[in-house]
Amino acid sequence: LVHTVVGDLVGMTQAPAGGSHLTQALSMGPVLLRYFASLVWPPALSLVQDVPVVTRLSLVSLAGFAVVLAWAAAGVWLWRRRARPLVLGAWLAFFVPLLPVSQIAFPLQNQMADRYLFLSVLAPALLFGAAFDSVRSQAFVLAPLALGALGLSTGERAHLFASSRRAFADATAKTELSPVAPYLLGGALEEHREIPDAMRLYEVALARSRGS
Repeated sequence: LVHTVVGDLVGMTQAPAGGSHLTQALSMGPVLLRYFASLVWPPALSLVQDVPVVTRLSLVSLAGFAVVLAWAAAGVWLWRRRARPLVLGAWLAFFVPLLPVSQIAFPLQNQMADRYLFLSVLAPALLFGAAFDSVRSQAFVLAPLALGALGLSTGERAHLFASSRRAFADATAKTELSPVAPYLLGGALEEHREIPDAMRLYEVALARSRGS
């Protein structure tokens, strides 16, 4: 309730995507799958995310909710058997922080954003830790590999976000609908006096805002 009231006060609420709560819920199915991907594959992250409106049940939309429900069911089953309660704990760590930005109960302006995963990232960390613990005898080999992969991923992200041009160019390449990314990239190029390229990107942003 507080989340909705504050969002409304600052102008961040909007009508459900597609005009109804059903189409909004269907549109969030693919978003859930993309959140999963973003948690395990950093190149899927983007400053701006496109969220197309889904007006009828699709395979991708169904798969998004199926993965969440299957994970929850497996977690409850394992918890009741006192086998792996961490699976349910990881599901809660992933899903509960996303509830205020699920768009179904709390319709906000941003349908999807990487920052919404700030707390949900604990879920794969818990599962990764449990998996790592189960192969403790090979830890001396796996630990350097894991740390190396995480280090390379961190370096790649740091290099990308060290430059506004690189960051906004990445977002522009990963989106087709939102005018925000090309507009921001145009602004970054304009600051560097790259006027022709900036004008071209402003035209792209204008075309996207018109839906053309």
